[in-house]
Amino acid sequence: MERFGFIAIKLGVICILSFILQLIYPDIISLLSLNSARVFEEPWRIATHIFIHANVRHLLSNMFALFLFGSMAERFAGSTKFMRIILASLFLSSLGSVIFYRETIGISGIVYGIIGYLAVSRPKTIVLAFGVPMYVCIAALLWIAIDITGIFYPTPIAHFSHIFGMISGAIFGLGDREWGGKNKRRSDVITDEEIERWEEKYMLGNIFHELLNNNSSVTSFRSIKFKDCF
Repeated sequence: MERFGFIAIKLGVICILSFILQLIYPDIISLLSLNSARVFEEPWRIATHIFIHANVRHLLSNMFALFLFGSMAERFAGSTKFMRIILASLFLSSLGSVIFYRETIGISGIVYGIIGYLAVSRPKTIVLAFGVPMYVCIAALLWIAIDITGIFYPTPIAHFSHIFGMISGAIFGLGDREWGGKNKRRSDVITDEEIERWEEKYMLGNIFHELLNNNSSVTSFRSIKFKDCF
């Protein structure tokens, strides 16, 4: 099986370092943001705007989502395909930004692409959303509903970028979803034991499973407002 590349973690580290840099040199924001009026003359903005964030809350919420969903998706898809998902989500979410917004920053378009991939390929993966554990397919529907609502009730959030990104990831998810009981190649199958070992090592998935299995209170998770991540 392909070696785990920690791509989501590496992207997050770059985002954190970039945020520190923008605190020292604030002018870098206007240089690296995705400005729809400048993107054709300065195409690097398509790649650089994902590393810039508006404030600490914006950064931390996106990093939480990137580390959680990104690590899961990379484990399921493999590092090579995961990188393709990231690139496709980058370009499609950027297209949505250029069409509908004057200027955007942040990596949430890619995060939504990752969520879209998981929601289609692994719909029953349990994640923490809105303070409670739930299936990722349900969480994705709730988030996309919020974005659709946001189109009609405008906010500073780039809702179209999120929608475009999720569509991109969902398309990749279709290729990894099992249809009609057909099995993938044995080398591509991840067993439940492998997933459990990986969750214990990298994630808190075992905690979420215990919460569901034991009907435990989720009060301790109330402080995490995942809806604020985007």
